[in-house]
Amino acid sequence: MKRKTAVRKQKLSARQLELRADEVLKEMAASARDFAKQGMRSVTLPRAELVRKLSGKTAHSPFLTQIGWGNAVRGSMFGIRFVIMNPDPYPWDEANLGLSVYWGPGTGVMEPGDSILAADPAVGVLAIELGILNPSATPYNISAAHALPAGFSPATSRNEVSYQLYTMNSFGVGTLLERGSLSIAIN
Repeated sequence: MKRKTAVRKQKLSARQLELRADEVLKEMAASARDFAKQGMRSVTLPRAELVRKLSGKTAHSPFLTQIGWGNAVRGSMFGIRFVIMNPDPYPWDEANLGLSVYWGPGTGVMEPGDSILAADPAVGVLAIELGILNPSATPYNISAAHALPAGFSPATSRNEVSYQLYTMNSFGVGTLLERGSLSIAIN
């Protein structure tokens, strides 16, 4: 009989967590500058929330630390990047973790399932390739560029791009880890 060994997260002191958060935020500041040089905007997870998530006090991980996006122009590519951290001692990949992006007015205030059902059919719900997220102190930068059809959202000049990060279970219900929306002006 094989003995199972438990995989445990290394417990960090409060000071170590704060230092780690500061290192990540320094990386995110550099990333935000890079986004700005490319004409992109970005949002970054606040320090207190980052410390909480790095501490293991949240129910789930991995988690998003930053999102960067470019201009939304009908008939062209829309660039969006997600920065994800995996503080777990094991890897995540497409077999057990998913990230989806979709467009639609008001999708950020709906229930998750209703939000996906309201996705604009011109773009649909896009599954983002994550690759393998190994345990790492360095955040992963995931690109999710996609085309906005020329006839996209003709009735409004504002829309929301929404995202959902979730675990998948082949034999059960997945778990929604994070979701959010960005209000985007469409040209």
